[in-house]
Amino acid sequence: MKIISSLLLLPLLAAAPAQAQDIFGGELLPGEAAPAGPVADDESDEPAFTGPKMPPPPLTTTEDSGTSIFGEPLYVNGKRVPDVVIKRFLCYARGSGAMQARTWSALMHEERNLRIRSERRRQIEERLDGQPYEELTDEQKAIIDEAVDEFMSLYVYDPREVTDRIAREEATFYERYPSLDYDTEVRRAYKSKSWYIGQLHQTLEFDALFFPGPVENWPSITTEAIHGGSPNFDLVEDYRKNHVLRRDRWLFVRNEMEAQVLADDYGGRSRDELNAEEDAFLENLLDAEHGNFEPREDEMMMGLLRDMVKAGLTLPHVLKVETSLDGLPWDQLVTLKGDGFLHVVTTDEVFDEMQHIFSEHDIQEAKLFITLQVLIQDELAKNDDLIDYRVFKKRVEELRQAMGASMMDFGFLALQGFMFPSMESYTEHLYMVDSFKTTIADDLNRDENGNPPQALLDHLPVANGIMGLAKAQVEVILCSAFDFPNFQWAEGGWEKAKAKADGLRARIDAHMDLVASDPEAQPFDRFWDDMLELESDYWDAPLPVSGKMPPMIGMKSKGKFDGRPKTRNDLRRALGESAWSRYLSGDLITDKIFFELERGQVAGPYRGPEGYYIVYVKSKLPPSKPVQLSEERMFGLVQEDYLRTQFTAFGQRLLQEADIKGLDRSEL
Repeated sequence: MKIISSLLLLPLLAAAPAQAQDIFGGELLPGEAAPAGPVADDESDEPAFTGPKMPPPPLTTTEDSGTSIFGEPLYVNGKRVPDVVIKRFLCYARGSGAMQARTWSALMHEERNLRIRSERRRQIEERLDGQPYEELTDEQKAIIDEAVDEFMSLYVYDPREVTDRIAREEATFYERYPSLDYDTEVRRAYKSKSWYIGQLHQTLEFDALFFPGPVENWPSITTEAIHGGSPNFDLVEDYRKNHVLRRDRWLFVRNEMEAQVLADDYGGRSRDELNAEEDAFLENLLDAEHGNFEPREDEMMMGLLRDMVKAGLTLPHVLKVETSLDGLPWDQLVTLKGDGFLHVVTTDEVFDEMQHIFSEHDIQEAKLFITLQVLIQDELAKNDDLIDYRVFKKRVEELRQAMGASMMDFGFLALQGFMFPSMESYTEHLYMVDSFKTTIADDLNRDENGNPPQALLDHLPVANGIMGLAKAQVEVILCSAFDFPNFQWAEGGWEKAKAKADGLRARIDAHMDLVASDPEAQPFDRFWDDMLELESDYWDAPLPVSGKMPPMIGMKSKGKFDGRPKTRNDLRRALGESAWSRYLSGDLITDKIFFELERGQVAGPYRGPEGYYIVYVKSKLPPSKPVQLSEERMFGLVQEDYLRTQFTAFGQRLLQEADIKGLDRSEL
């Protein structure tokens, strides 16, 4: 019997090209999942490991204090999930920025120390014939240290540049969006303003260390990494030319303005003839108009260059990075191991820094995911269905390498494709899926005569709705539990949203009855339009009053979206649903629309990711490209979708049957 050994792959995102290449070379159509990978003929294709199967890292403990910082302690069938496991999930998810910042802070600190030691050796060789530093006199050490400090001053940034950048950014923001709050929008984009400012400091520190001024000052590690990352185009030379142009233009406009001000306001005196007060006033004028720091390279280009340098710094033979997936204890998030270098980023230090951004919704979502993992892991372990964790890790590494050169790499798959909150949670989930897959092999593979299994034939109508590119046009009234303008969960939001949704549904039903009995009644579509406009809580940020207009893609338009029929995957994204939300809740409003509701039907309220949803199905279109199971590529797609469906149902069944304490699903 053949058992598919591929991992779940990416449903194509709406932003991807209409005809995108998947990692196995075929064409991928909008709305489809990526195909299954190579099929293993037998167990001989698995990595060879001896001894008993390695289990996954544990999630529960026998030690129990009976208390929790998250309210009621979490118990799954009598097993205690310790707080540190919940903390770790949150840190890998919404707290990942702080974790990564601490990781790079440690690496930059080590790089700086390496340069100090290297320059110290060079100075001692030149000045003192290479004597050991420890044997130098205090006077000699002072001379060497001063020379090293002067050398390292090249790799230092001015913290005032961050203050300057924030002030300019905020001023520009209010010019373009006078009705919005800058701090709120920073939180919307970066989770925390304080973390955002910290990131600006760290970015400038990184640039000062690896991109100090003109390219002639760059360390060899930078130029080598960029040449290696872009062998066919000289990005270093391109940067050099642009840097000269930027600097010369900046100096020109500042000098031109200075000359004009000196002529108009200071009687034609030179800068040297001004007193201190006059000189400071002129400098402030120049800074206010043109900035007091030399303009930097375009941020998109700098992001590319930084990524190349970071890739060079974290090559496996240079640095070993371990996370929870490598079996780290719960109180550790990341360990960094290099030649004579070891650094640990702990769970508590990141949690303590970022706990102010973790909402009750975040905490209960973490608890629900962990609960599902514990239940599924225990159930599969009963019949020895958990695959060897070493085998799984090897598969993941092979997949990451296969996807590494693609824009849709493994991280893109996890975070953007399936919308999981972290690479760690997605990979942990994937391990359970791969283990569960072995239990339904007969439902996934053809028989000895090449016929598809009955389970996949029964699943074909659903597969056709997804991969056959059926479409539906819907309008949605959202009664939101989330305060979109202020970017926070509303206090008592879920209860208020439910009450509002029930009230609106009663009004809808009453008007539908009125239309059925009174020919003079307001047509339902007009009634619906008025209600949607007045009552739907979907929110779009106002358009800027000046400057370039942003793209209209993704606008909610009170729940009308773009007013056109959408594929199932496009509508799922428009409603804020995902593979992640489906795994947690067991269902999708999108799938009710596609596979249960008829044209003209009003349904709901349904509970969804951000509140309660009332949907009006305006039109439905049949599949434009019906699925043919005779095509191996399409057969693999149907396999994967069926597997996801069955696995989700498996988890939800265990959840319903379990004895769970400390999980409040009313916040989800």
